[in-house]
Amino acid sequence: MTANYFELLGIAIDASDKDIKHAYRQKTKEFHPTNNKDPKAIENFVLVNEAYEILIHHNTRELYLEDMNTYHDPKEYKIYSYWINEAHERAREFAAMSYEGFTHTKFYKDTHSTPYFVFWIGIFIGIFLLVIPYILLMNYQFTVVGILMIFILLPLGVFLIIQSLTGLQTMRRFH
Repeated sequence: MTANYFELLGIAIDASDKDIKHAYRQKTKEFHPTNNKDPKAIENFVLVNEAYEILIHHNTRELYLEDMNTYHDPKEYKIYSYWINEAHERAREFAAMSYEGFTHTKFYKDTHSTPYFVFWIGIFIGIFLLVIPYILLMNYQFTVVGILMIFILLPLGVFLIIQSLTGLQTMRRFH
């Protein structure tokens, strides 16, 4: 049986992707060999990366959860073994870097989560942009400015609302 990834990251079994990313960022800071001179730091850093990569991908997370409390060894599955090997390889590369260099990698930057309130602000601004053209039309009586605002602000408002709703959708809890 593999390590308990939830305990390793300090998260609940029903943790959201955002929670997983946040825990991963904290643990990598704690266990990166630049910040931690313990002889087991590299081993712990590799395990944290393994836990992150298994839990953040929903297909391997489902497999891990299915076999977590059984006699099955998830490593027997080809896809699971592939992800573990990839995680180990990447983690060893990251461990060889300085912590600052590691935080500038695309992999680490992708663990950043946008807070919920940013998406809600986007929705409210989008709604505001949808209402403004109608107010301007009342004031300008279908002049060029009013009509241009319809063609500029309406699509911008719709775009902002769609992008914000998409962002909120991706941050939903994993079930």
